[in-house]
Amino acid sequence: MNMVHSSIQLTDLPDEILMIILKKLYGVEIFYSLIGVNKRLNKIIYDSIFTRVLTLLDYRLDGSICSLRYPMLDRFCLQILPKIHHKIEELNLEALSMTRILLATNYPNLHGLSLYDLDIERAKYLFTDKTLFLRFRNQITSLIIDFTKSNERDKGPIIRLIFTLIYDIFSNLQCLNFGPSLSLCQKLSFARSPPTVFPSTLLELHVYLQNFIDCLYLLDGRVNQLQTLYVHITFITSLNHTINDKEKISNLKSFLMHSDIDTHQYDDLIVPLLHRKVNLEKLKLQLNCERETYIIGDDLKTNIINQLLRLKTFTFNIRLISYCKNQTDLPSNEDSQQTFKDFKYNSVISCVNYFPKNLYIVNGIFIRIHINRHIIMG
Repeated sequence: MNMVHSSIQLTDLPDEILMIILKKLYGVEIFYSLIGVNKRLNKIIYDSIFTRVLTLLDYRLDGSICSLRYPMLDRFCLQILPKIHHKIEELNLEALSMTRILLATNYPNLHGLSLYDLDIERAKYLFTDKTLFLRFRNQITSLIIDFTKSNERDKGPIIRLIFTLIYDIFSNLQCLNFGPSLSLCQKLSFARSPPTVFPSTLLELHVYLQNFIDCLYLLDGRVNQLQTLYVHITFITSLNHTINDKEKISNLKSFLMHSDIDTHQYDDLIVPLLHRKVNLEKLKLQLNCERETYIIGDDLKTNIINQLLRLKTFTFNIRLISYCKNQTDLPSNEDSQQTFKDFKYNSVISCVNYFPKNLYIVNGIFIRIHINRHIIMG
């Protein structure tokens, strides 16, 4: 639809209806098409509903990110952004055009910045040089950094450096999402040398980690003001060196752990870590585990729910492999489901599959519960 040619029909509508329509259609193309059509549309499109958050990037047919077409980018940088710069609170940008957009005008109220499809070497230069970001040093409270997808595995030291430089630049950072696309090249490993300084303002962190110990580094007291931690971990394996893994973690309210690779360490590493999070209110675990016995409802009540007394929401998605020494007393789907009978009025799915040739059971469990202490513990 050509929005300019449709302006006669649009302007016949009341402002309230027009706002509803534009909110449903809103995108950078709509914004670009309507600006300058007439004063009434300008007034509406300049409303903070449309200018507070701007996504100035495009997508190719394969879903990959690219910059805006040059005429559109040119008009935004030369005409549109200087007019609405004081209304912009969040910018979603891609690597090729972000420098031009950030330098096009001042953004006095900008507090959220998302940078996508960054080349790692280019990002290293930008965060080392700091020139592009220093004027936003005290403004940015929320930052998303996502690198160009790649299977390169030798970029670990550079990724670790960028992660550290971010905290050096943005002094008021409250939320960092580092590598949300989970590309292999942006996996963090601290290699026994985790950052020693984190901003005291940091409350929320989303990060892709190489090993379980990297998660423990983040929870050893150096970021003790953290309230939300979402971690995707490749390897959950036993620890080979000493780390502070006993102290209670009192400020953390929300925790998500996701791992795709099988681990034997559910009881030895994961459960003890959860017990340290004494004030946790929201918990999500998505894991693949190997265990001598399969996890049942009583197990979750005893080891998690009864230990985390402030827990309100619990999502547990696990694929559990248990090897069968005794093949005469194997659990059925009904047996497994029955162990969750106390989880009333909540979503519980448990499916048991037995593979006799390989002598193991695969038990898939999905639970999402909103905890009512009177029902579950009664």
